[in-house]
Amino acid sequence: MFFVFPDLGIRSPGTYRLEFSMTELDLSRSRCPILASTSTREFKVVSQKNYTGPFPPTKLAIHFVDQGADMRMR
Repeated sequence: MFFVFPDLGIRSPGTYRLEFSMTELDLSRSRCPILASTSTREFKVVSQKNYTGPFPPTKLAIHFVDQGADMRMR
């Protein structure tokens, strides 16, 4: 299962990590147990003045676009 985030905006420079949790929505019991969770590797966010430009697209990104994901390739 893949989730594509083509435009993730972070305003403050620093080192970040994203965490994702998959839950089961059980509205009849008003609970949402976590079925699985994972975290990304750390990534750095730089200020606009220190931005050196986009990286070339990865093979995985190209594959997502070929499958119909709405991502801009530069």
